[in-house]
Amino acid sequence: MPNDGAHGSPAPVVFDLDGVLVHTEHLWEESWAAHCAEHGVEWTRADTLRVQGMSSPEWSRDVAGVVHERSGVRVAPERVLRSCVAHMRAALLEGRGPLLPGARELVTGTAALTTVGLASSAARPVIDTVLEREGLAALFTTTVSSEEVARGKPSPDV
Repeated sequence: MPNDGAHGSPAPVVFDLDGVLVHTEHLWEESWAAHCAEHGVEWTRADTLRVQGMSSPEWSRDVAGVVHERSGVRVAPERVLRSCVAHMRAALLEGRGPLLPGARELVTGTAALTTVGLASSAARPVIDTVLEREGLAALFTTTVSSEEVARGKPSPDV
């Protein structure tokens, strides 16, 4: 019988990644700031607050727009995305962006009871890097990045 919440079995659980399982939100801000700095542009805290939680196609367009507005330089959103995701993956592989306290136990304990999934605004390569680095990938039945659906947060698509 599937674990669908019926007949007393636990319903499936869907986790988020950034700020829920791993401490990485500061690394995203760092990646956006680093990309902008390459073009002589300052990335502000207000910029971060505006894009945090967006899907990667959305924030990469926004970051490209900030670079263009403040420097006149046109940068393709795809280039912004590649640059920032590479920055994130490097930081994660260096051991930055650790699991939050209790996250491993929460995921493993929940996976022992029911089906678990992950829905995140993070780019696919970042999701995969975190889950593989932490040895958690096999516990998730499915993972979805908001870049794989039509609309990012706050839409429930992911």
